Amino acid sequence: METNRDTRLAQLQQLLGITVSLGERRQPDADITLMPRTPILKTAEDLIAEAGCLPPMLIDRLLPDRSLVLLTGKPKAGKSFFALDLADSICRGVPALHNLDVSNPGPVIYLALEDGRIELARRLAQRRFQAANYQLFFIDEPFSLTEPVHFARFRKQVEAVRPRLIVVDTAAEALDIRDWINRSEILAKIAPIRGLARAICTVLLIAHNRKADGDMGDEIDGSNALAGAVDGWISAYKTERRPNGNLRLFLRLEGRGGVGHEIVAEMEHTSLTFTLILPEEVESDAEAARARQRVYKREERYTIARGKLRDLGGQAHIAQLAAAMGESYKIAWAVIREMEANAVVEEIQPSKSSHTAGRRPPEYRLLEPSQAIIS
Repeated sequence: METNRDTRLAQLQQLLGITVSLGERRQPDADITLMPRTPILKTAEDLIAEAGCLPPMLIDRLLPDRSLVLLTGKPKAGKSFFALDLADSICRGVPALHNLDVSNPGPVIYLALEDGRIELARRLAQRRFQAANYQLFFIDEPFSLTEPVHFARFRKQVEAVRPRLIVVDTAAEALDIRDWINRSEILAKIAPIRGLARAICTVLLIAHNRKADGDMGDEIDGSNALAGAVDGWISAYKTERRPNGNLRLFLRLEGRGGVGHEIVAEMEHTSLTFTLILPEEVESDAEAARARQRVYKREERYTIARGKLRDLGGQAHIAQLAAAMGESYKIAWAVIREMEANAVVEEIQPSKSSHTAGRRPPEYRLLEPSQAIIS
């Protein structure tokens, strides 16, 4: 037994680079306790037991708890308005977007490093902010989360407040990342706030994106580096200004905690509050927009056809009109038929002598307003 023990000890010493005589049994010059700890193998059962009760989503179907989440989109896409709306819901414990449950309401820390206090005050006033029992805290002075002293002081503030969410607006202002496609730099700069997210609360990191629309994360600047360094992301890949002035955000969500879908949220332009838009409403609005576009296009062709007929001396056959409009024969024919139905043009019957030379295509003459039949 002693021989086997000595053999195992020798193998361990060789593995650790410790050269000592087995007979002396003395401590090595280097203190083993100062060496990096070797990771411990765990069974799946042990890992689940140590993790304990898994936290629910902070915001149902939208924001995981204890996670670092990226909120990205093009400049002026409404990202800061959206983040403020989520922060407000978590503070007050009301459903986010008027529809998604907040599982753990409480304080929120918002690092407003880009817009400034005047713009923040204006937005809060538009949202009809009420100070009573409101636990939304702001930092509106520029500072870097990658500077060790600043981060240590910030962490103390976080530990004192124990927030449910931290919003960093924006990553460019807070992280001092110089190369957004350098994976090593991004991982190093993000590591402290990722640790904060795992230990205390979710961190929502806002980042501008100037790339074109993409698919499955390709629309994110430095997508392989940045999207891979966070636990999940919310991409405002499309915006739409509604006829009533509201702003509609089309959001793609990917990441941990079962997040992997798309939602649409609309900001009311006077109160700056967001509402979740159901898919059937989105499709209905899209069909209405397509119908309006068809009407606009038809009216545009109608106007062009009238102008071209005047240019052609007030009358022309379909092929001449199509060439003048730059449209196909089929479209020109459809426009003429509609104009004829509305008594804007009339068909000119070919003369009898024209039959001897073969059938000529019908011509249409533009009626003057006094000649038009009033329906």
